[in-house]
Amino acid sequence: MENLELLSDSTWITSIWHSNPYSIYRIKNDTLFIKEAYNWYGPNNSHGYKVIFHPYKIFEINRDTIIVENVFHGELQLKPDNWENPLVFVSLEKLRQPINNFRFLKLNYANVFDGSLEVIVDSTRRIIYKKYPSPFKHNSGKEIKWSRYLLPAEFENFKNILALSLISSLPNTRGCSIDEPQKDFTVSTNNKTYTTKGCILYYPQIQLFNYLYNLNKSKSVQTKSN
Repeated sequence: MENLELLSDSTWITSIWHSNPYSIYRIKNDTLFIKEAYNWYGPNNSHGYKVIFHPYKIFEINRDTIIVENVFHGELQLKPDNWENPLVFVSLEKLRQPINNFRFLKLNYANVFDGSLEVIVDSTRRIIYKKYPSPFKHNSGKEIKWSRYLLPAEFENFKNILALSLISSLPNTRGCSIDEPQKDFTVSTNNKTYTTKGCILYYPQIQLFNYLYNLNKSKSVQTKSN
C-alpha cells in the first residue's frame, strides 16, 4: 500500500515515487489521471518537453483510500517483476503506528561525499548529535558534537513523525545502489527493538531522516532538560 495525502484539488503527495513524491493528478468520472512530465531526446540532437496523463480506473475512493487499476501499456517482456495491480493508495494517518514506552532511536548515516552522522534521541528528550566530515572530500564541513534536549512540545512532534514513519514495517536489510548513502535505524518502543540497515527509504522514512539530520539547525532544542 502507498500513502496518499491530497494537498489541493490538483496536487497530491504519495510514496509511490519516493524520489519526488509530489505529483499532479486529476479525476474525471471514474478515472484517475496522474501526470508524468519529462524532457526527451531524439536523433540529430532533437529534444522536447513531453507531458502525459496516465489513466487509472478507480475501483474505490474515500477520504483516506484510493484503489485503482494499474494497466501496463508497454511490451510484455519489459513489464517489471514488481508490477502491482490494483494499486492501493492509503493516507499515512490510517497506517500510523503506536509509539508507547519509547526508549530511544538511533540513526547511523554514512555518505562518501557528505561524511557520517550519528543521532540518538532517548526517552528523557536528550539528543546526542555527532557529525563527521568525509575523509574523501575536501570542504565537506566541520566536525560537530553536542548533547541537548528537545523541548517537551517538540518531543511530542518527534514521536508523531516517528509514528508516521512506519519504521517497524521495513525489512532488516534494505537495498543500496552505487554510492547511495547508508541509513541505519534502531528504534526501541512498544517494548520491542527494531533495526533496519541499508539505503533505500520511501517518503514516510525520508521525513524522519530529514528531521533527524537537520536537528543541528532546530530551534526547538535546549541545553537543559527542564
